[in-house]
Amino acid sequence: MSRRIRVFRIPLFLLVIPIVIPHTGSVFAQPSPAADSLYQAGEFAAAAEAYEALARAHPDSGRVWYRLGSSLYQTGRHDAAAEALQRATATFQPPSYAHYLLAQVYAESDRPADAVAEIRRTVEAQGVPYAVLVSTAAFEPLRGLPEYDTYMDSINPCGAPEYRQFDFWIGEWNVMTPNGGVGGMSSIEREYNGCLIVENWSGPTGVPAGTSQNFYDKADGKWRQNWIDAQASGPLWLVGGLDTSGAMVMMDADPSANPLNRITWTPNPDGSVRQHWETSTDGGATWSTSFDGLYVPRESASSN
Repeated sequence: MSRRIRVFRIPLFLLVIPIVIPHTGSVFAQPSPAADSLYQAGEFAAAAEAYEALARAHPDSGRVWYRLGSSLYQTGRHDAAAEALQRATATFQPPSYAHYLLAQVYAESDRPADAVAEIRRTVEAQGVPYAVLVSTAAFEPLRGLPEYDTYMDSINPCGAPEYRQFDFWIGEWNVMTPNGGVGGMSSIEREYNGCLIVENWSGPTGVPAGTSQNFYDKADGKWRQNWIDAQASGPLWLVGGLDTSGAMVMMDADPSANPLNRITWTPNPDGSVRQHWETSTDGGATWSTSFDGLYVPRESASSN
Protein backbone atom coordinates (compact mmCIF):
# COMPACT_ATOMS: atom_id res chain seq x y z
CA MET A 1 0.00 0.00 0.00
CA SER A 2 1.46 3.35 -0.99
CA ARG A 3 1.33 6.43 1.18
CA ARG A 4 1.32 9.96 -0.19
CA ILE A 5 3.71 12.09 1.79
CA ARG A 6 4.17 15.79 1.05
CA VAL A 7 7.79 16.73 1.45
CA PHE A 8 9.35 20.20 1.77
CA ARG A 9 6.13 22.12 2.22
CA ILE A 10 7.69 23.71 5.27
CA PRO A 11 10.47 26.20 4.53
CA LEU A 12 13.80 24.48 4.99
CA PHE A 13 14.86 26.76 7.82
CA LEU A 14 12.00 25.40 9.90
CA LEU A 15 13.30 21.86 9.50
CA VAL A 16 16.81 22.64 10.66
CA ILE A 17 16.35 25.43 13.21
CA PRO A 18 18.55 25.03 16.28
CA ILE A 19 16.74 24.02 19.43
CA VAL A 20 17.97 25.42 22.72
CA ILE A 21 16.82 23.31 25.65
CA PRO A 22 18.34 23.64 29.13
CA HIS A 23 20.07 20.52 30.36
CA THR A 24 17.88 19.00 33.05
CA GLY A 25 18.91 15.35 32.90
CA SER A 26 15.78 14.63 30.84
CA VAL A 27 16.06 12.65 27.65
CA PHE A 28 14.84 15.88 25.99
CA ALA A 29 18.03 17.71 26.83
CA GLN A 30 19.19 16.11 23.55
CA PRO A 31 17.16 15.21 20.43
CA SER A 32 15.62 11.76 20.22
CA PRO A 33 17.78 10.01 17.58
CA ALA A 34 15.17 7.65 16.12
CA ALA A 35 12.38 10.19 15.68
CA ASP A 36 14.74 12.93 14.56
CA SER A 37 16.38 10.71 11.97
CA LEU A 38 12.98 9.94 10.44
CA TYR A 39 12.08 13.63 10.51
CA GLN A 40 15.30 14.77 8.85
CA ALA A 41 14.94 12.06 6.22
CA GLY A 42 11.46 13.28 5.30
CA GLU A 43 9.78 10.11 6.57
CA PHE A 44 7.05 12.16 8.15
CA ALA A 45 4.41 9.47 8.64
CA ALA A 46 6.84 7.34 10.61
CA ALA A 47 8.22 10.40 12.39
CA ALA A 48 4.69 11.33 13.49
CA GLU A 49 4.24 7.93 15.09
CA ALA A 50 7.56 8.26 16.91
CA TYR A 51 6.81 11.77 18.15
CA GLU A 52 3.30 10.76 19.25
CA ALA A 53 4.85 8.18 21.54
CA LEU A 54 7.34 10.73 22.85
CA ALA A 55 4.58 13.28 23.45
CA ARG A 56 2.64 10.82 25.57
CA ALA A 57 5.72 10.15 27.68
CA HIS A 58 6.87 13.78 27.89
CA PRO A 59 3.84 16.07 27.49
CA ASP A 60 5.76 19.20 28.52
CA SER A 61 8.26 19.08 25.69
CA GLY A 62 7.52 21.89 23.25
CA ARG A 63 10.11 20.52 20.88
CA VAL A 64 8.33 17.17 20.60
CA TRP A 65 4.94 18.81 20.10
CA TYR A 66 6.39 21.07 17.41
CA ARG A 67 7.95 18.23 15.45
CA LEU A 68 4.85 16.13 15.90
CA GLY A 69 2.74 18.95 14.50
CA SER A 70 5.19 19.47 11.66
CA SER A 71 5.16 15.78 10.75
CA LEU A 72 1.37 15.59 10.89
CA TYR A 73 1.10 18.67 8.69
CA GLN A 74 3.40 17.12 6.13
CA THR A 75 1.16 14.06 5.92
CA GLY A 76 -2.01 16.11 5.53
CA ARG A 77 -3.45 15.51 9.00
CA HIS A 78 -4.30 19.15 9.58
CA ASP A 79 -6.65 18.83 12.55
CA ALA A 80 -4.18 16.69 14.50
CA ALA A 81 -1.33 18.99 13.45
CA ALA A 82 -3.23 22.00 14.78
CA GLU A 83 -3.73 20.34 18.17
CA ALA A 84 -0.05 19.46 18.44
CA LEU A 85 1.11 22.90 17.40
CA GLN A 86 -1.26 24.58 19.85
CA ARG A 87 0.53 22.62 22.57
CA ALA A 88 3.89 23.59 21.08
CA THR A 89 3.23 27.34 21.19
CA ALA A 90 3.28 27.29 24.99
CA THR A 91 6.84 26.03 25.45
CA PHE A 92 8.58 25.75 22.07
CA GLN A 93 11.55 28.05 21.50
CA PRO A 94 11.43 30.21 19.53
CA PRO A 95 7.62 30.40 19.76
CA SER A 96 7.35 32.36 16.50
CA TYR A 97 8.09 29.22 14.47
CA ALA A 98 5.29 27.28 16.14
CA HIS A 99 2.84 30.14 15.49
CA TYR A 100 4.08 30.41 11.91
CA LEU A 101 3.52 26.73 11.17
CA LEU A 102 0.15 26.76 12.93
CA ALA A 103 -0.87 29.71 10.74
CA GLN A 104 -0.08 27.63 7.65
CA VAL A 105 -2.16 24.74 8.97
CA TYR A 106 -5.12 27.06 9.56
CA ALA A 107 -4.73 28.73 6.16
CA GLU A 108 -4.91 25.36 4.42
CA SER A 109 -7.82 24.25 6.63
CA ASP A 110 -10.11 27.09 5.53
CA ARG A 111 -9.76 28.86 8.86
CA PRO A 112 -8.63 32.33 7.67
CA ALA A 113 -9.41 34.22 10.87
CA ASP A 114 -7.38 31.76 12.93
CA ALA A 115 -4.57 31.90 10.36
CA VAL A 116 -4.37 35.70 10.54
CA ALA A 117 -4.41 35.56 14.33
CA GLU A 118 -1.45 33.18 14.30
CA ILE A 119 0.40 35.37 11.79
CA ARG A 120 -0.05 38.24 14.23
CA ARG A 121 1.37 36.11 17.04
CA THR A 122 4.26 35.13 14.79
CA VAL A 123 5.13 38.78 14.24
CA GLU A 124 4.69 39.66 17.91
CA ALA A 125 7.15 36.89 18.79
CA GLN A 126 9.67 38.54 16.42
CA GLY A 127 11.15 35.47 14.78
CA VAL A 128 9.87 35.29 11.19
CA PRO A 129 10.52 38.31 8.95
CA TYR A 130 7.91 39.94 6.75
CA ALA A 131 9.68 38.82 3.56
CA VAL A 132 9.22 35.18 4.59
CA LEU A 133 5.60 35.65 5.61
CA VAL A 134 4.58 37.39 2.40
CA SER A 135 6.22 34.70 0.24
CA THR A 136 4.74 31.71 2.10
CA ALA A 137 2.80 29.59 -0.39
CA ALA A 138 0.34 28.33 2.23
CA PHE A 139 -0.93 31.87 2.72
CA GLU A 140 -2.00 32.27 -0.92
CA PRO A 141 -5.67 31.48 -0.06
CA LEU A 142 -5.61 34.45 2.33
CA ARG A 143 -4.68 37.00 -0.32
CA GLY A 144 -7.56 39.30 -1.11
CA LEU A 145 -9.15 38.90 2.32
CA PRO A 146 -9.37 42.35 3.95
CA GLU A 147 -8.17 41.18 7.37
CA TYR A 148 -5.09 39.54 5.84
CA ASP A 149 -4.23 42.25 3.32
CA THR A 150 -4.73 45.07 5.82
CA TYR A 151 -2.54 43.42 8.41
CA MET A 152 0.22 42.49 5.96
CA ASP A 153 0.26 46.03 4.63
CA SER A 154 0.57 47.33 8.19
CA ILE A 155 3.73 45.30 8.87
CA ASN A 156 5.36 45.78 5.46
CA PRO A 157 8.61 47.69 6.11
CA CYS A 158 7.95 49.55 2.85
CA GLY A 159 4.19 49.81 3.23
CA ALA A 160 3.94 53.39 4.48
CA PRO A 161 2.25 55.92 2.14
CA GLU A 162 5.60 57.59 1.44
CA TYR A 163 6.77 54.46 -0.39
CA ARG A 164 3.75 54.73 -2.73
CA GLN A 165 4.40 58.33 -3.84
CA PHE A 166 6.00 57.28 -7.13
CA ASP A 167 3.54 54.49 -7.91
CA PHE A 168 1.95 56.61 -10.66
CA TRP A 169 5.03 55.81 -12.79
CA ILE A 170 4.57 52.03 -12.51
CA GLY A 171 3.31 50.37 -15.67
CA GLU A 172 4.03 49.24 -19.20
CA TRP A 173 4.52 52.31 -21.36
CA ASN A 174 5.08 53.59 -24.86
CA VAL A 175 7.05 56.81 -24.55
CA MET A 176 5.86 59.35 -27.09
CA THR A 177 7.89 62.31 -28.30
CA PRO A 178 6.41 65.83 -28.68
CA ASN A 179 5.96 65.27 -32.45
CA GLY A 180 3.83 62.17 -31.82
CA GLY A 181 6.48 59.56 -32.58
CA VAL A 182 7.43 56.64 -30.32
CA GLY A 183 10.63 57.54 -28.53
CA GLY A 184 10.94 54.27 -26.69
CA MET A 185 9.29 51.78 -24.39
CA SER A 186 9.55 51.47 -20.66
CA SER A 187 8.61 48.75 -18.20
CA ILE A 188 8.42 49.96 -14.61
CA GLU A 189 7.73 47.58 -11.74
CA ARG A 190 7.61 47.57 -7.97
CA GLU A 191 9.99 45.00 -6.48
CA TYR A 192 11.22 43.77 -3.08
CA ASN A 193 7.81 44.11 -1.45
CA GLY A 194 7.45 47.68 -2.62
CA CYS A 195 10.84 48.86 -1.39
CA LEU A 196 12.18 49.47 -4.90
CA ILE A 197 10.82 50.71 -8.24
CA VAL A 198 12.79 49.41 -11.20
CA GLU A 199 12.67 50.98 -14.65
CA ASN A 200 13.80 49.13 -17.78
CA TRP A 201 13.98 51.40 -20.81
CA SER A 202 14.48 50.44 -24.44
CA GLY A 203 14.84 53.08 -27.14
CA PRO A 204 14.64 52.98 -30.91
CA THR A 205 17.49 51.59 -33.00
CA GLY A 206 20.74 53.28 -32.10
CA VAL A 207 19.57 54.43 -28.68
CA PRO A 208 21.04 52.39 -25.82
CA ALA A 209 18.77 50.60 -23.36
CA GLY A 210 19.00 51.58 -19.73
CA THR A 211 17.68 50.99 -16.28
CA SER A 212 17.05 52.92 -13.10
CA GLN A 213 16.41 52.02 -9.50
CA ASN A 214 14.18 54.31 -7.47
CA PHE A 215 13.53 54.19 -3.75
CA TYR A 216 12.31 56.21 -0.82
CA ASP A 217 14.93 56.82 1.86
CA LYS A 218 13.20 57.08 5.21
CA ALA A 219 16.39 58.41 6.80
CA ASP A 220 15.92 61.82 5.22
CA GLY A 221 12.46 61.52 3.62
CA LYS A 222 13.78 61.88 0.07
CA TRP A 223 13.50 59.82 -3.10
CA ARG A 224 16.58 58.63 -4.91
CA GLN A 225 17.26 57.35 -8.40
CA ASN A 226 20.33 55.84 -9.98
CA TRP A 227 20.45 55.44 -13.75
CA ILE A 228 22.84 53.61 -16.08
CA ASP A 229 22.53 52.63 -19.73
CA ALA A 230 24.06 50.03 -22.01
CA GLN A 231 26.86 52.40 -23.05
CA ALA A 232 27.74 53.19 -19.44
CA SER A 233 26.40 56.72 -19.91
CA GLY A 234 26.11 58.22 -16.49
CA PRO A 235 25.59 56.95 -13.97
CA LEU A 236 23.18 59.54 -12.73
CA TRP A 237 22.54 59.89 -9.01
CA LEU A 238 19.40 61.90 -8.40
CA VAL A 239 17.59 62.96 -5.25
CA GLY A 240 14.30 64.76 -4.63
CA GLY A 241 10.63 64.21 -3.92
CA LEU A 242 7.09 65.32 -4.65
CA ASP A 243 6.43 68.99 -5.27
CA THR A 244 3.25 70.78 -4.21
CA SER A 245 1.48 69.74 -7.42
CA GLY A 246 2.15 66.03 -6.89
CA ALA A 247 4.91 65.77 -9.50
CA MET A 248 8.12 63.90 -8.69
CA VAL A 249 11.16 66.14 -9.09
CA MET A 250 14.73 64.90 -8.78
CA MET A 251 18.05 66.61 -9.35
CA ASP A 252 21.69 65.60 -9.21
CA ALA A 253 22.64 64.59 -5.69
CA ASP A 254 25.80 66.64 -6.25
CA PRO A 255 24.59 70.25 -6.68
CA SER A 256 27.94 71.20 -8.24
CA ALA A 257 27.48 68.78 -11.16
CA ASN A 258 27.96 70.33 -14.57
CA PRO A 259 25.72 69.96 -16.40
CA LEU A 260 23.15 69.87 -13.62
CA ASN A 261 20.26 67.49 -14.30
CA ARG A 262 16.66 67.96 -13.24
CA ILE A 263 13.92 65.46 -14.13
CA THR A 264 10.23 66.02 -13.46
CA TRP A 265 7.60 63.27 -13.70
CA THR A 266 4.06 64.66 -13.82
CA PRO A 267 0.99 62.38 -13.60
CA ASN A 268 -1.82 63.44 -15.92
CA PRO A 269 -5.58 62.95 -15.40
CA ASP A 270 -5.76 60.53 -18.36
CA GLY A 271 -3.25 58.14 -16.75
CA SER A 272 -0.25 59.23 -18.80
CA VAL A 273 2.93 60.59 -17.25
CA ARG A 274 5.11 63.36 -18.62
CA GLN A 275 8.86 63.04 -18.06
CA HIS A 276 10.66 66.33 -18.61
CA TRP A 277 14.45 66.16 -18.42
CA GLU A 278 16.28 69.48 -18.20
CA THR A 279 19.94 70.42 -17.87
CA SER A 280 21.69 73.56 -16.69
CA THR A 281 25.27 74.67 -17.28
CA ASP A 282 25.05 77.74 -15.08
CA GLY A 283 24.25 76.18 -11.72
CA GLY A 284 20.49 76.22 -12.21
CA ALA A 285 20.05 79.82 -13.33
CA THR A 286 18.69 78.69 -16.70
CA TRP A 287 17.48 75.35 -18.01
CA SER A 288 17.20 73.68 -21.39
CA THR A 289 15.17 70.61 -22.35
CA SER A 290 17.15 67.41 -22.99
CA PHE A 291 14.16 65.07 -23.25
CA ASP A 292 10.42 65.53 -23.15
CA GLY A 293 8.46 62.27 -23.26
CA LEU A 294 4.88 61.28 -22.60
CA TYR A 295 4.50 57.87 -20.99
CA VAL A 296 1.29 56.40 -22.42
CA PRO A 297 -0.03 53.02 -21.16
CA ARG A 298 0.91 50.50 -23.82
CA GLU A 299 -2.62 49.15 -24.14
CA SER A 300 -4.00 52.66 -24.67
CA ALA A 301 -1.28 53.50 -27.19
CA SER A 302 -1.87 50.32 -29.22
CA SER A 303 -5.61 50.98 -29.43
CA ASN A 304 -5.20 54.44 -30.94
